[in-house]
Order: sequence, then C-alpha cells, then structure tokens
Amino acid sequence: MSKHVDSDAAYYIANQVENTPTNGLPTLFIVGMRNISEIEHYLEEAKGIKNIHLGAQGSFYKKTGWNEVLVELLKRDYQVSMEYPPDAHYYLLGQLDEEIWSNRKFIPVISLKLPHLTKLNQNATLKIDDESFEATNDGVYCTSMREVMDSNRFTPWHDYGVAKVLITKTELKLKRFGRGKKSE
Repeated sequence: MSKHVDSDAAYYIANQVENTPTNGLPTLFIVGMRNISEIEHYLEEAKGIKNIHLGAQGSFYKKTGWNEVLVELLKRDYQVSMEYPPDAHYYLLGQLDEEIWSNRKFIPVISLKLPHLTKLNQNATLKIDDESFEATNDGVYCTSMREVMDSNRFTPWHDYGVAKVLITKTELKLKRFGRGKKSE
C-alpha cells in the first residue's frame, strides 16, 4: 500500500530525498529500535534495497543494541544512515565500535530541530563547538544560516511524496500478540 507516511509507520520504502550521500536511492526507512531478525524479515519484503535509514521520523532513542544492528547491516554490505539528535552523539561515541564510525557505508545524520528559521536575520550563524576548549576537535566550525539555507541543501516538504508502508507500529504490536497483520 502506497501512501504518505504517517506517524504510525514502522517500516516503509521511499526514495531518499534529503541531501545526504544516499540522495535519490530507494531506501528502507525504519522507525524506532528494531532487532536484526525483524529487520531481515522486512528487507526480504523490500527486495533489492541496499540503503537503510535507522531512526526515521525522529525515532532514535538511547538504547543498547544499535551497535549490533549496525555491525550486522554493514557486514551484509548495506549502506546505513542513522538519524539522531545532537544530544545523542556523545552517547553513541561510547556505544558504537570504532569500525562503524570509520565505515564508508555508515552515514551519521545528526538531526537538529530548529523551528522558524525564516525569522532569523542575515547575521544568524550555526556554530559547531567542542565539549570544551581544545577538548577533542581542532577548533570550532561556524557557517552563516544563509549558507545552510541555500537551495542546494534544502528539501521542501512536497518532495517527500508517497512511500510504501510495509507495516505500522500498531500492526507490529498486533502481530507480536498473535493477532496477525490487519487487512489492508
């Protein structure tokens, strides 16, 4: 069933429309933390997909198990994006193996929620800082919001289009409790 993705989707397929290294590729989007055997089941249903996006719809949360899922998916030669908020970065540095961070097929997508950008004036600056002076980075990165909001980096809402929802969170719960998948 193809439809606009709603908040109840658990697994869905769509082309990646955001300006990431996987832009334009058919992608299996996964909402929330899922175990590898469940992911494998939906990968079979998503025949031919080689790109996976974990933490879709802002669903990342700090929980053990991400390392194991990423190791398995990367071992199977999938390209894997993992979307998470800035406050989870330090947590993930401690949870994920160094081999994951250095894997060219792993794409960390740090999602910063910043509403009402158009209300900022021309002087607004995005600053990426370190935890303290000279702690882990070579310095501080700054860029103007004008540069961040450049049309080459922007994805309008209408580009998201439709997706093929494989199963919803509600259907997954019913399935786990032995009630099967709802009819479509």
